[in-house]
Amino acid sequence: KRRRVRSRHGLVADPKQCVVTPSIAKQELDEPCQLTLTTYRPNGDKLPVGGEEVTVKVTTPEGIRLPEVDIKDNENGTYTISTPPLTVPGPYKIDVTVDSVPVKDSPLTIELATLPVEVPFDKETPLLSDIPFDLLVSGDPLLDAAPPPTTSH
Repeated sequence: KRRRVRSRHGLVADPKQCVVTPSIAKQELDEPCQLTLTTYRPNGDKLPVGGEEVTVKVTTPEGIRLPEVDIKDNENGTYTISTPPLTVPGPYKIDVTVDSVPVKDSPLTIELATLPVEVPFDKETPLLSDIPFDLLVSGDPLLDAAPPPTTSH
């Protein structure tokens, strides 16, 4: 299939060589997700200009498409993709296309884990024997003189 060459510097991207990378290593719950799309020419060189038609579809773990995804053309061959805060734990599917063709490794999956939950310990807390867990006691100066830490189920 022959591609139309753009009049803008005569440069065109090859979607199959374009790469999307997350801006952070671990996505947090209730935070926006930011990604960078870097475009490349068919010969493998990075494009020095913007102007490509970029589309992004983000689907939640429940299969709902997020309506508001911001795509900023940085006019240097990269695009900044920002989602609204991701509020549901689980895998988010991110489809990225350049000129209606999926980019390399699209769709991507961003796994959103839950944050640790702090359980208050007071008279309302159920008996420890009623909660399935492993308990490791350590680090207390009073216990350091006692026998080694124990594990209870």
